[in-house]
Amino acid sequence: MGFALPILVFCLVIALMAGDAQRHSSEYVRVAVQQKLPDQLAADMLRTADAVNNWRHGRTLSDGPVTPAQTGMIPAPDSRIKSVILSNRLWIWVPATDGVFTALRNQSVTSALALTVSGGRLLMADGTDMNLALPSGVTEGSVVYLN
Repeated sequence: MGFALPILVFCLVIALMAGDAQRHSSEYVRVAVQQKLPDQLAADMLRTADAVNNWRHGRTLSDGPVTPAQTGMIPAPDSRIKSVILSNRLWIWVPATDGVFTALRNQSVTSALALTVSGGRLLMADGTDMNLALPSGVTEGSVVYLN
């Protein structure tokens, strides 16, 4: 019976350490996902632009939405990404999501085509108003890639 108490204490210490490790592990996964999400959305936006531009080459298209199925994109981009052709211009956007604008600018090598919507206006990174009417569905705070 003299060894039972130290063994019990040892087991409790191990259990507490394992619980603490599990909590740190889940926090690490949560932070990693938060950092990966903007990069993945930006990459999907650029991949969508590439696929739509390749698909529409040599075609006469009317204004309207373009779906990943139409372009044959595999795998399909994140479902939050929308694309539409309006006045022969390709609009790709995602609703306001932290970090996406920065990731898009980085991945597009600071392209002037990476824009945001603020006050109902399409703005360049330096705040210059593009003076373009927004397509239906583009909401305040959206990150837009215009092509």
